[in-house]
Amino acid sequence: MKKKTARSSKAVSVKKTKIVSVPSKDVSLLANEEIRSFFVHLILYLLGNVGLFVYLYSTNGNLTIFYWVVIGWGVGVVAHAMAVFGVMKFLAKEW
Repeated sequence: MKKKTARSSKAVSVKKTKIVSVPSKDVSLLANEEIRSFFVHLILYLLGNVGLFVYLYSTNGNLTIFYWVVIGWGVGVVAHAMAVFGVMKFLAKEW
């Protein structure tokens, strides 16, 4: 004798995703925020490296460390600039 199994008749609710367009004013604010973020990064890069140079020069420290910091951090600043200004689209959020 076969047993009959009762299937549950629960309804599955699926939430529909609404596509919302972003007003151009909000997009420009986002772009301004990204550009501002880049310039803050650039200013910190310049101030940090000037401060490091002054410190190492005044203490007769090894300036080789300074050059490595300038190169390493400089790569990060260049990558940030390329991402913000659209040169490298693969660093953008949409990628």
